[in-house]
Parts: sequence; structure tokens; C-alpha cells
Amino acid sequence: MFERTILAFGSESGNAERLAQKTSAQLQQQSIHVNCEALDNLNLAELATEDLLLVITSTFGDGAPPGNARAFAEQLSATQTVSPFQYAVFGLGDVGYPKFCQFAKTVDASLAEKGARRLVNRVDADLNYQQFFSCWEHCIADILTGRRIDGLNLDLKVTAYSKHCPYLATVNSVEKVRNSSDDVYNVNLSIRNSGMNYRAGDLFYILPNDDPKLYSELSHWFGQDVSPLAGKELRTMSKSLLRSLATASGNKVLKEKLKIKNKAALAEYLYGRDLLDVLKDCDKPGFISVDSLANLLPSRSARAYLVASCGATEGGTGESINLCIRDIAYEAFSRSHSGAASHSLCKAQSGDQVKIFMRSNPDFWIDIKSAAPVLMIGEGTGIAPYIGFLQALENASEQRQTMLIFGETSQDRDFLYQSQLAKWLEKGVLNTLKTGFSTDSEQHYIQHALLDAASDVYQMLNKHAHIYICGSKVNLDKPVDQALTTIIQKHEMCSESEANERLQHIYNDARIYKILY
Repeated sequence: MFERTILAFGSESGNAERLAQKTSAQLQQQSIHVNCEALDNLNLAELATEDLLLVITSTFGDGAPPGNARAFAEQLSATQTVSPFQYAVFGLGDVGYPKFCQFAKTVDASLAEKGARRLVNRVDADLNYQQFFSCWEHCIADILTGRRIDGLNLDLKVTAYSKHCPYLATVNSVEKVRNSSDDVYNVNLSIRNSGMNYRAGDLFYILPNDDPKLYSELSHWFGQDVSPLAGKELRTMSKSLLRSLATASGNKVLKEKLKIKNKAALAEYLYGRDLLDVLKDCDKPGFISVDSLANLLPSRSARAYLVASCGATEGGTGESINLCIRDIAYEAFSRSHSGAASHSLCKAQSGDQVKIFMRSNPDFWIDIKSAAPVLMIGEGTGIAPYIGFLQALENASEQRQTMLIFGETSQDRDFLYQSQLAKWLEKGVLNTLKTGFSTDSEQHYIQHALLDAASDVYQMLNKHAHIYICGSKVNLDKPVDQALTTIIQKHEMCSESEANERLQHIYNDARIYKILY
């Protein structure tokens, strides 16, 4: 069918090159000869009408070609026309960049403009590219082996939603997970037809709306309209903003707290306070104008939440997401306060709409094809990604050893997803569940729960378990490392330094993954 098949890759981190080599090897097994090379080694003038050019390329930074495709980019730009050969482009990108998959888009458009014929529609894939690549790879193989496939019907493109271009998701349901002191809710959002391709462990960002109550209070304090503050960040405050407020008001107490030596005192002061609290502490209205304040404030930040469900690549539908959200609402400093996004999400009704976008989290995901044991350690709403992991493992063809260590405040009020975890235990999807509740009579913390399972944990470490840690940095980072060190030290009868060295090897082998906040 084709005189030659050339598979050219543009790769910065090695992903595109690995995929190209994998595809080349699989096509060779089907007796299809493939020339696999870097884009920079490709000479467009040598391509004939009977050739097929397959391009797998990433994008570097904000739209630039990757390292081994820069010369090719210059060649393509300088070339006026090419032979009418057929081609297909697979783009790898990160939706976190404004010019998502831009180089792949440039190559695709330029080849068509200069006379080449598009055989398969360009694919724009994000960091969760596996499902898209599998579809594209099969499509190419079918065409090359003579099956009647119309590659121009293939439509695989991730939409690069962002803070400036969010997706409008619809609330399906809001259900309380447990009756905790700070209520926790499972918020299910529909993302059907969004084109978002997520995995368990990925991050979804919510763009909060203006809080009418807070704006009303600010308007009352200023004694005038505060519309210039719309869309501004009113809950988290930078040091530069605080310095400006301290200078404008002459507030010596705040100036003192801003000194480097008083970092802890400043953090303690800011805990629970929003902008209005600080304004009230600084001085009476009038020390700063609304317009001056608006110029000092950044745009409101999106709030990040870990997805508590698995995506289509892991056996889920991919049409909705679950977010595990703690409702932040409290009384402090003679006022009612609430989270910028959490409170409105937890009080949302079915049918309400929410502005969202997602970011892949390549450092915190589960490979459902691996046989390695899985040790999951989470505190509070840090259990969220593990709910997605366990859903994915339930859908997997083979079972593997799994353990969840979960910590919270009280077993009676704060055992999140308890009934669902019990079902997974019964099915064998989850083999072991250990808990630590800090305010119960025994004051059992998460590191104690780890030590309770010391023998099983040690066996999992020796089987090259993948270890995931998610939750409070203060409560989990050093305490969990210390518990793991203690377990290694006890079972290997070695010194603490030797146990620490063994733990470091596990880190170096990329078998420990953390999300700490």
C-alpha cells in the first residue's frame, strides 16, 4: 500500500521516543517495515507520494518544538511545498500550558498547507495519553494491514481547559460522607462530552464565584460600593499585600509579625482570617481606598481537589467525577467565615453549574497493569485518590495485594467512606484496612496504625510495593517516614541509619509517591 513507512518522533523527556519505538516494534512484528528516527533526521525533500509519514511529538514549554525537532521545525518553515505523501500526527502535551500540543498542531497544519495529505486526524493527548495512543496505534495498524478504516473519522482531542477557559460542569449529586465536626461531602459533577481524560489521583480545580456575603460586609466596612474587588483573591494574602496594608495603616503590630524571625507568629495570626479581618485589625475605614486595594490584590485563585473516582482508562465511565470536599464554615473574629469554593460546593443542588478545569498528576497514579502490592496512607480528605484507586483495582482483571492506612479525628464521626471500604474488604479488592483516630480514648495516630501492621508492611516493602501518602504534611511526612524506618529497623535488626538508607533506596526507586499540603 505504501512504498515506505517513516515514524518520526520529537521528544524532550523521552516519552514520544519510547512510544515511537514501541509502535515501530509492534508494526515490525506484523511484517510492516518501519524507519524510526528523530524528526531532526527527517529530510522532507526525500519523501515521495507513495510514502507514509507518522509523527509522534511533544511540545516544549509554551509551544516550542522539543529538543530533537528544532532543526525539523526550521526545515518545515522554510519548505514551500512537499510531495503529496500521506501523514498522521500524534501530539503529546500538558493542558497546564496555554499552547497545549502547539508544535503537533503546527506540524499538522503546515504539512497539509504545503501539499501533504492527512491520513488520520491529529490527536491532541495530555499526560493521560494511554487510551488515546492505543486507539491511534490500532487505527494506524489497521490501515497498514489493509483494513478499510477511515482515519479522518478519528476524533481524539483533549480540550485544554484552564482558569481563563473553564468547563461548565453540572452538579449531579451532593452526599454527606460522614457526620464529622466539619462535614465532608462527596460531590459528583458531570463532565460528559467535555473531552477531559482523567485518572484517579488527578487534580480538578474549581473557580469560586464571588461571595455576596463577604462583598456585602466589605461594602459596609468601606461605606461604599466595592465592585472593583470582584474576582479578586480575598481569603489568602501575600506578604507583599500585608506589607502594603501595614505601611498604609501604620500598624506596628502587623509590621513586627512580617519580620522573618516572626514567621510562625504571622502564620498563627493569619490562620482563619480573611482580608476583611486584616483590614479591621489594621485601622478604621479610610486608610486605603477600594481602588488602591483592588490594584494590590491578585485575581482569585482556583481551588484544587483530588478526584475520588477512576477515569475511563481505568474501567470507569469518565463521564463524571467525584470530589471529596470538607465544608469549611466557621465563626471567628466576631464574623461568619466560609471556604471560597468548598462551602458553596457542599451546599450545591442538583443541576447547579460549576466552573472547573483539570490537571494531570503524573507523580500520583496507579498502574492497573502492574502486579506490585499497593500501600495507601491517607489522612482526612486525603483518602480521596484511594477511592479512585480502589475503583480502578476493582475493575482490573487481576487482583493484587492492597492495604489502606487511614487516619482522622474520631472513628464515630470521621470514618470517611466506611461502608464502601467495607464492601471492598469483603470483595478482596482491599486486603487490609488499618485506622488511627487522634481524639479517641487511645489517641491512635496514623503512624501507630502503620506500626500495628508492621509485619505485613515489611513484607510489602520486600515485594517492591508502591507506597502512596496523601494528606497533611505536618501529620504525615516525618511521622510516616519514621514509622517506616522503625519497621525496617525492627525486621532487619539494623541500625536507624541503615534503615534510613534502605528507605532512601525505596524513594530513589520511585516507589513512594506523596501529595502533602
